[in-house]
Amino acid sequence: MSQRKTRYQYAELPRDEPWMRVMVLHPGSPLDEISITIRQERLDGSCSYEALSYVWGSVVDKPETITVNGAKELRITTNLSSALRYLRYPAEERVLWVDAICINQEDLAERGHQVAYMHRIYQQATTVQIWLGLEADDSEFTMKQLDGIGSAVQTAWTKDVRWVLLPRNTDDYSRMLASFTQQLDLSERLWQGLHSFFTRPWFERVWIRQEINPANVAFFDVTLANPVDAQADHMHQPDTDILKRLSPGSTGAAQLICGNNTMSWWNLRNAMTCFQMKLMVGKLGPRTIPISNKARFRLSLVQSLCQTRVYSWASLVRDLRYTKCTDSRDRIYAVCSMMAAPDAPLVITPDYTKPAVDVYRDVVLSHIKHSRSLDILRHCVGTGTPGHPSWIPDWMNEDPPHLGFNDNGRQFLASSHFYADVGAVGHDAIEVPAVVIDSVDKTFPPFSQVPQSTEKRLASECWETIIPGFMGNGNLRDECSGGGTYLSAILDLLTFRNVSETEHPPSDIYPKREMAKQMIELLVYGCLVSHAKHAEETARSIDDGEFNKLRDSIWSASAMNYGLCRTEKGYLSMVPSWTTQGDVVAVLIGSEIPFVLRRIQTTSGSSTAQYRIVGPCYVHGFMDGEALLGPLPPGVETVSEVRTVQRKFRDSESGLLDLADPRILAVFSEDKLHEYRESLKVAQNSRMVQPKLRVGIDSLSELGVQGQVLRLV
Repeated sequence: MSQRKTRYQYAELPRDEPWMRVMVLHPGSPLDEISITIRQERLDGSCSYEALSYVWGSVVDKPETITVNGAKELRITTNLSSALRYLRYPAEERVLWVDAICINQEDLAERGHQVAYMHRIYQQATTVQIWLGLEADDSEFTMKQLDGIGSAVQTAWTKDVRWVLLPRNTDDYSRMLASFTQQLDLSERLWQGLHSFFTRPWFERVWIRQEINPANVAFFDVTLANPVDAQADHMHQPDTDILKRLSPGSTGAAQLICGNNTMSWWNLRNAMTCFQMKLMVGKLGPRTIPISNKARFRLSLVQSLCQTRVYSWASLVRDLRYTKCTDSRDRIYAVCSMMAAPDAPLVITPDYTKPAVDVYRDVVLSHIKHSRSLDILRHCVGTGTPGHPSWIPDWMNEDPPHLGFNDNGRQFLASSHFYADVGAVGHDAIEVPAVVIDSVDKTFPPFSQVPQSTEKRLASECWETIIPGFMGNGNLRDECSGGGTYLSAILDLLTFRNVSETEHPPSDIYPKREMAKQMIELLVYGCLVSHAKHAEETARSIDDGEFNKLRDSIWSASAMNYGLCRTEKGYLSMVPSWTTQGDVVAVLIGSEIPFVLRRIQTTSGSSTAQYRIVGPCYVHGFMDGEALLGPLPPGVETVSEVRTVQRKFRDSESGLLDLADPRILAVFSEDKLHEYRESLKVAQNSRMVQPKLRVGIDSLSELGVQGQVLRLV
């Protein structure tokens, strides 16, 4: 009778300097018992190992037992057991780092300590092996198709544009894949396969961004003579020197494994960039297979994994809302080491003895203090766990409401470049200076559905009832509160200003403003019999591609749990669908966007008004600092500069950009402007950084602005 093995006991890791454990997977046939050796190694690059990225699975779902160091046993999940069997060599050992085995999960102090090293662990691995699970749902066919597309093109991230897609070969197929203007039609079988493939649990894990990021870090500094030509139909032969610099080698730094099928992470990345590019310009089809909003979102989520970047807190929060994890604290800990330079000091030391809400609170207060900004509050959606402070994003919720305002990452300057001191009140409240714009008078049903057809005469209930009711007795060409016409206001509200001209240089992804205004007019008047002839004529003049861009811009904004709203003073807004009459819209000093707030009963003895955050909103006429500084000077508009990821002021006559707000330069004394100019110097030599000027309630009073301190609870 064989002696019963005892449970493996972890030896403590040294804490004075970086150490780790690795496991040696002993050789065997597929049906043999899994046997490993665990040893300690310095985390200094001297140990050669591969890192495994996988989904844990449930430990209560038939856990399996493996042998450790010849005499001990350790229980692992079924999915990990399957991965190790596929990774095991028949005749030689394989050195791996696997979190569930190499970290003592029951020692919370060690767990936090090792989590802080995980980015370095994956960075120093010779290869990251990505286990997607067993073969199923036509995965072999799907991976072969993805591999074929990904091997025909190459993604390059440059200083001139966000990315370019280059053909690896000179054949027509490679050129078609890399072209902005040529249609890519996928078979129904492949669409179904992609849906099954990308809904595998691995793509939803919160940790994969940290695990796969080392495979994305290569920044290809390729300066093209004319980046636009790189996407042209008639592309010249690709520069072989560029392609050599772009080549990651035969397999790349990471490999996907699905049963017996493998492909390089680089090829998946290239294929996803191709899909996303075609999708953005309406060239992914065929048109006979409608691409649902859910499918678009899933492609976008997967494509975000493939980008060469480090993360800002804004992109972190935006991406992590839709990921899954066993421990909700990992939504923060999983990516702390991946921050971009402006946010690098915001390192939160992993501590698994803290409740999740306390971890989130630390993140919010640390971000506000470091960034001198309240923009992290835009991820508070007012529908969180009962008792959860409304100013702390509820990252514990794995299925938060989608808000288009947050998904598109659009920049604004609702409080210009101002920031103010924020005070914590006890454990559950903060006090912030603000300007209340108005109270909500009437809300309209949310845009829960957006036309998915390219039929330009298509009119939904949204256009037939909501828009005319929203305008009251007005006409699209009439002036509205907040400035401009109803037509311009409705376009900006429905798209959150996602039109081509609001980016510098102008974006091909979004519709052109004048064409989009024609289409809005078509959609509104096309519902009315009296305007049918005009609508028919307008429809013939509208390009299909521009219509698709407008449709997608509206989907990414207003369709995501937003609805139109009028305030008591007649201001037009786009607000979260759970906004109610009596809520207020306000600019919190230090935030780039306004918020809907809901006043609650003040606690006994407190004279400060208390509010809960309902969510971020768009208020026409108040997105560029007008609540604090008045309207922009004639001929000046704000745009998002792609290269620096900054909101800048553009002179419409000269086309010149300036980071400084001309209104601030005009109203403050030289003493106050010294601080502003110093901040401008820093921002002008940075990316993703806006200049800052501290103001208080007294400063607002000097500007003739009625500010007040609001307590957010």
